[in-house]
Amino acid sequence: MSILQAARRRLNVFLNMLELPKFHGKYRIFVLTTESRSKGETDFKTVLDENNIKIFMTKRMENKYKSEALYKAILDLDHSLKDGDIVAIIRGGGDTENPQFLSFKNKKACEIIREISSKKSIIFITGIGHSEDKFAIDEFVTYSKITPTAAGNCIVELIS
Repeated sequence: MSILQAARRRLNVFLNMLELPKFHGKYRIFVLTTESRSKGETDFKTVLDENNIKIFMTKRMENKYKSEALYKAILDLDHSLKDGDIVAIIRGGGDTENPQFLSFKNKKACEIIREISSKKSIIFITGIGHSEDKFAIDEFVTYSKITPTAAGNCIVELIS
């Protein structure tokens, strides 16, 4: 995807999100996170809890799939997603050489996010690691935030 195509895609996503669709008065928020709980996940959920925002479903990536864990988790989730849903991909900081971070660099994960985004009006938000951490999937999501807490704040802003 060229830089111009990526910029057009992000602009289209932004224009489509000026008013988020609602489902029976509520937004459906799906959380994809690593197999084990992290402080980042706790911080993300605290932001939502403090704003009375409920998570519809949390799906944990299975470590046995290694670099394809995120891809497989999104693939499993795809049948449940409807236009207007929000998918938050969350992982706290740490050594980015840790195998758990490989999923966020995986080409198949990028492709499935792009494919779902082209078919449905799904909002994908990442909050992975720390401010200096960048991953391949950040280029394919609607909003790429620097931490899980920032991703939680993004959701609050979107639905407030």
